[in-house]
Amino acid sequence: MHAMMADYDWPGNIRELKNVVERSLILGEFRGDFLPTAKAAPAAANDLSLDELEKRHILGVLAATRGNKSEAARRLGLSRKTLERRCAAWGV
Repeated sequence: MHAMMADYDWPGNIRELKNVVERSLILGEFRGDFLPTAKAAPAAANDLSLDELEKRHILGVLAATRGNKSEAARRLGLSRKTLERRCAAWGV
């Protein structure tokens, strides 16, 4: 992973790096296809469902806001009530 990231030129600078890091955090793994010019890694046998991807993303934003649901809802573009309902459904 380190070599792949070091070899990449990062033409989009910090925004591009931020996107790669966010995707990695959401999916819980780093894959070579996150870099636009890198060769795509083979798809995982257990690709995530949309519901699981949404859950991981929301929980990642909650972690980034240190559990502040109002701030997480703002960043996600959701109402706090919607965020509360989803967290309750997941037992969070």
